[in-house]
Amino acid sequence: MREYEDNGRGESLIEGRNAVTEALRAGTAIDKLYVARGETDRTLGRIIAMAKKAGVVVAEADRRKLDAMSETHSHQGVIAAAAAQAYASVEDPDVALLRSRIAMESQTGYDGQPLKAYFRAVCEIPSIEGSRIVSSNVVSYNLIPLIYAEKKAAWIWILGDVQTVDGEFKNGFAAPSAANAELYEHFKLYEPEEYIGEKLFVGIFSITPKKDNPDPNNPDDCSAFRFAVELGGWDYKIFLGAEGGEEDKHGDFYTNKITDKLEGGKFFSGSVKNEWQANWGIATGTVKPCTFVVDTENMKIYVKEGENTVTFSGREPQFSAK
Repeated sequence: MREYEDNGRGESLIEGRNAVTEALRAGTAIDKLYVARGETDRTLGRIIAMAKKAGVVVAEADRRKLDAMSETHSHQGVIAAAAAQAYASVEDPDVALLRSRIAMESQTGYDGQPLKAYFRAVCEIPSIEGSRIVSSNVVSYNLIPLIYAEKKAAWIWILGDVQTVDGEFKNGFAAPSAANAELYEHFKLYEPEEYIGEKLFVGIFSITPKKDNPDPNNPDDCSAFRFAVELGGWDYKIFLGAEGGEEDKHGDFYTNKITDKLEGGKFFSGSVKNEWQANWGIATGTVKPCTFVVDTENMKIYVKEGENTVTFSGREPQFSAK
């Protein structure tokens, strides 16, 4: 045997009728069998039959090609290109080990070590003898990092007369656009870790007062807010808003007043409307921290005054003061 470079892939060549016969009997993984064109003697016919039964691709080749491939110059009209790597079936222990490693690292984290893998398509009808066909093409991946899905919390944004609890960042209805992406990093409601994928979003922000002594019945005195699902400017399609307002304006300039719903330690619960620009409004003369929960599957909103820890009973939020 020797190494032969063919199309950039290293192969071990087995030359000569006896050597090829023994390799086929031993079950050596052979990619392709080259036989001299025009030769049809009994020995060569037996080798070809053995190769086809093993699913090896048989190709006729001009003797000049065989001579160019051969290093021994005694190929006797037959050269087998043996696989440089052994190919395992899905039942093999090595494959089971690979599966175990993938399963383990999907839970514990990828250790940074690459895997070598070689793939070949095999088709066989178990009930029909000699039906096994092995693809002549081998796909090899010398470096395969283990890639697995990692749960990441989704988010939505709040905008309006709101600020971060520490007061460092104020939103003030800044345009929810890419130009303000850095500001909006501080105004995200996230899915809690244990509820990733559930479309339940939680965030704590402070309501920024518009007046020292606002009239809760005057929408212009209320600090307003709504939510956005992307930073797409003022396109109404990105907003999650309060019910109410004119249809042709998609609720714009309408405020759903909820100040009284928060009194006495209660929390507000209401409906959310998709692609709608109406706001919720809270009248306050001081900075008022509030906990917000938005359920975009059931299109519900919950607001509780104060900084609260949120748990869920089904999809219903439970608030407890921090």
